[in-house]
Formats: sequence, structure tokens, C-alpha cells
Amino acid sequence: MTREKYESLPLATLKELAKARKMRGVSTLKKGDLIDAMLELDEQEEQKEAAEEAREEVKEEKKVSKEAKISVTIFLIAMVGIVLLGAVSGLVPTLADGSKLPLTTVIEIFMLVAAAAMILLTKLDSNKVLDQPVFRTGMFAVVLAFGLCWLVNTFIGDQSSFITDNMSALTNKYPWIFIVAVFIVGAITTSQSSTTMIMIPIGIALGLPANVIVAGWIACSSNYFIPASGQCVAALAFDSAGTTKIGKFVLNHSYMIPGLVCTVVSVVVALLIGAVVF
Repeated sequence: MTREKYESLPLATLKELAKARKMRGVSTLKKGDLIDAMLELDEQEEQKEAAEEAREEVKEEKKVSKEAKISVTIFLIAMVGIVLLGAVSGLVPTLADGSKLPLTTVIEIFMLVAAAAMILLTKLDSNKVLDQPVFRTGMFAVVLAFGLCWLVNTFIGDQSSFITDNMSALTNKYPWIFIVAVFIVGAITTSQSSTTMIMIPIGIALGLPANVIVAGWIACSSNYFIPASGQCVAALAFDSAGTTKIGKFVLNHSYMIPGLVCTVVSVVVALLIGAVVF
């Protein structure tokens, strides 16, 4: 009740309301003081009700649905299976040519089967999956990994002898060119692992100093340069504050300055430490 409504009531009525609300010492209070006391009590009751509503909301949020429990269980089973196959090589299936099934393929099989099981057992509307930011980000990363990364890996792998023969004289005179090349390949592929497998063997074949190869390996973490990697896209999708963004010219994004500072400092430190250690 507002102050105006209280003031419109006679003092006797206010005292009766106060007694009904179990307020003490109201018989000696003046009308203005009694109204102040009742308004204060109203505020306390409102705060108490708000706190109770908040607690109820928290309880409702903490309730985990049956479908969520099933999904988590399936995910954990898949993870345990992957770890077991990775730790115990005897459990990995053997192919017709006698080779073992690659662990990357094992992970893909387990995750796809787990995703299908979740949808079937929880009766989830598959159309809703397509609208989730995590799914969109994941599929974008898959396209990069299976498309661009393999393309660059195949091209450089096929031309490795040509690259080694033509870069040897240049890198022997200017070893830092190898570091720049690793940075560029890492930015194009947006994958540290692919860049490592592509460029580090070339650095070893060129006979470069160990500290240059180590510094070059650190430079392969340039997947932030072009904001197309899964991590960059995920950060953009999950940032509800809107502080993480891509600029008008694409390269003027939120990752550029901190990424370049981190890369330059790390490469310099690696060169110095490597020169002492090796």
C-alpha cells in the first residue's frame, strides 16, 4: 500500500491494521509515525517475498530433467570408451591391411554414435539441434578441419621436396623466414596440429637450428589471425556482452592485438632460451 492510501485512512483504522499485522507499540504512535512504520514493514515483507521467489527459481533451475541425465550418461560412456581404446591398443580394431584403426577415426565414430543415441533415446527434435550455437560452431570447425586443413596438408606434403630444395638457401641465410612461413600456414589452416605436421618436418629437413624450429613451432598458434577457427567463432557466439567482435575489415578483430603480442613475445623468448639450451 502506498503512503497516500495510508494517509487517506483514519488513525483508528490504521491502528487496527497494525494490530492485525502484529505490530507492537502502535497505540502511542502518531499517524505519521505509524504510517512510516507500516511502510517499513511493507518493504520488509516485499524483500522477503522476493527472496523466497528467487529461492524457488533457483530450485527449479537446479532440477535436472531425465533427458539431460540420459545425455550426460551417454556422453560419459563414449568418453570412457575412447580413453580405453586409446590406452589399450589391443582393443583397437585391426584393418584388413593389418594396421590399427586411427584414434581420430575412433573418436569420430564414438561421438557420432553417441549423438545419434542421445537424439533417439531422449526423443529430441533434431531441428532444434541445428539452431544451437555450439552445433553451428562445431560444423564450421569441421568444414575447416576436413576441408582447408587437409587441402593445405596435401598440397605441401606433395610439394615438400620442391619447398625444401628452394627454401634451403634462403632459410640458411635468414632463418627467421621459416618462423614467418609457419605463422602464415597456421593462419591459413587455423590448426596448430596440421601446421605442426606440415612445417616442422620441413624445418628439420632444412637443417635449421633447434631454437629456430622450436620458435617456429610456437608461431603455429596463429589460428587467431583470420577469425575463422572454432575457438574464435565460439567466443563470438557465446559472448553475450558483445565485447568480442570482428571489425569491418575482418582482420581488425578482438583477437588480433593480444594474439600478436603473445606470439611475438613467445617466439623471442623461445629463440633466447633455445640458444642457451641447444
